[in-house]
Amino acid sequence: MDLAPLLRAYGDSARVGDLLAAGVTERQLRTAVEERVLLRPRGGIVALPDAREDVLAARIAGGRLTCVSAAVHHGLWLLRPEPRLHLASAKGIGGAVVDHRLLTVPPLRRLPVAGLADVVLHALRCLPEDDALVITEAALKSGRVEKEFLALHLEGRRNGNARRRLERTDGRPDSAQEVVVREMLPHAGLDFAHRVRIAGIGEVDFLIDAWLILEFDGAAFHMDRKSFRRDLRRNNAGVVRSYATLRFTYEDVFGNPTGMMRDIREALHRRPRGIPGTAAGTGHQPRSPFQPRCLS
Repeated sequence: MDLAPLLRAYGDSARVGDLLAAGVTERQLRTAVEERVLLRPRGGIVALPDAREDVLAARIAGGRLTCVSAAVHHGLWLLRPEPRLHLASAKGIGGAVVDHRLLTVPPLRRLPVAGLADVVLHALRCLPEDDALVITEAALKSGRVEKEFLALHLEGRRNGNARRRLERTDGRPDSAQEVVVREMLPHAGLDFAHRVRIAGIGEVDFLIDAWLILEFDGAAFHMDRKSFRRDLRRNNAGVVRSYATLRFTYEDVFGNPTGMMRDIREALHRRPRGIPGTAAGTGHQPRSPFQPRCLS
């Protein structure tokens, strides 16, 4: 039996007991360790030489990755990496580890990773607000967890802050930058609508002052011919209907938020003649400037 593909399915490392249950023999394991195909970082655990450090650390600690440490394993957006390991149900952990203790839903089958609901619950209780909102919105957007289910597990006084965060989510953003911008605009004193459907144009990311459209391209956005034509049609349709569009990238939101907000304010001050607007963006100063931390 080729052990490498099997170990990959377990996240590059596994408990010896799990491999024996999968049909691997003790002789095969001994040979693989002797030939350095597998390493034995601790008794009862074997790993590939290039094993993922987070998964291996979770196995050694006898816990499950959760919160920000589990986000990537569930395909969730991540605002920024966390140097500390976030674990649940670990035994005798120490050092740079955050202990989230108990789990409420079954973990992943082969990986030492908490279930999606627990990952979100732990994030809502543990992380800075922007990080928690990004992870929660990504989970809700995936359709694999429901807001009502999360709310049921956030009862009690100790979960008040987490409940307030959850109440602000709706699963509508398409990217981490949308979540961050949704938090930035109120702090800048701008009235806006998020995820608005405009006749003849379609759904837009944000609409400010009833005429200025903001669109955000993702970190992995690549303009192919089809999407290029689609965006041209949308922009042209907006101009015909007296809307203006500003487009921003991942780098604008997380690398130059000050410049992005400056462009938005300058555009609002240049409202085309004849277009009615609200007071938003006409000189109101930010109450509390929001500086999102850089994604890496």
